[in-house]
Amino acid sequence: MKGPDAVEWSELSPLSAEATANLEEYNGPFKPAELAATANGWRAKIEASDGNPLDITPIADWIAPHYARAELQANRAEWRFQKLEVALFALSLLAVSTAAGQSLLQPRLRKLVWIEVACLLLVGAGVLVARYSRLHDRWISARYLGRGLSVGDVPGRGRNRRSVRGPESRDAADDDPEEAWLSRAFAEVWDGRPIRRPTEADVGPLQRLLAAEWIGDQAEYHERAAKRHARRKQQFRVAATVLFVVSLGVAVAHIFLKPSGEHEWWGFASIVIPATAAAASGLAAQREYHLHFQRYRRMARRLAILRTQMDEAPDLSTVQSIALETERVVRDENGQWFGVVRLHDLELPG
Repeated sequence: MKGPDAVEWSELSPLSAEATANLEEYNGPFKPAELAATANGWRAKIEASDGNPLDITPIADWIAPHYARAELQANRAEWRFQKLEVALFALSLLAVSTAAGQSLLQPRLRKLVWIEVACLLLVGAGVLVARYSRLHDRWISARYLGRGLSVGDVPGRGRNRRSVRGPESRDAADDDPEEAWLSRAFAEVWDGRPIRRPTEADVGPLQRLLAAEWIGDQAEYHERAAKRHARRKQQFRVAATVLFVVSLGVAVAHIFLKPSGEHEWWGFASIVIPATAAAASGLAAQREYHLHFQRYRRMARRLAILRTQMDEAPDLSTVQSIALETERVVRDENGQWFGVVRLHDLELPG
């Protein structure tokens, strides 16, 4: 039985069988206590408006269950996907190390080759599991939906439900099951929103609510995300630099130092250390830390400007205009994130 967080059906936009299956999967069972805890946390967050006289409880009650389901599904799928991603890179590195070790250190121990074979089979199985379970699509679709709902949780924007859309246009979504069910989910959730028509008397409270609790919150989120991606980019850069220097030293040593005994330790190190560096660089490239850092930093700056404009808005029309511009900017950034991350599903190593 579906809860209040499930996306309901209507006569709008008939979906293909695959898109319908994706939406049903999204509406699948979740632990009620887990959903309730996440929803209550989100509800408390958006109701904490520092004594603002606007009653946003109906909006909080409407959006919190849907946002909770999207965030829980995104967090769970992202955690599983990224753990699997690291495991596949590690297994590929282990396969290379095993092959090098068997050839250079233990050429008579042929059974070590089976470790390499097992690692490669596990890599292939991991990619198949990711594809079959749709881990990547479930993560980015739920995250996109959750971010979209966080943009739609403010009053007084004068917006029509028909203008809500998924990551692409309706025509594009018709050809893509993932985009089709996302567009449908947006439309169905938006259809149940509470209607509140602000007046000029609401300008002050509404202005403060949008500036601090909405635009300000979005700006802080993007600022934190930019710092996180910058930090991780720097960590991978330092690791790659260290591994490069070590690889260079090992290569020079391999030229001038003769192997001791029957074991080619220098040769082994000259293969494994660069392979480790390549794996680390590949993982960093897969996660696009630099690109995401630039996007989030640019968005944080843009949102800071919009917050200043909202603080200075003189009337209701200007407040609504800035709110719609903010929503457009955030939705465009969300769509760009979806488009970039969608290209980075797990693939078999070449």
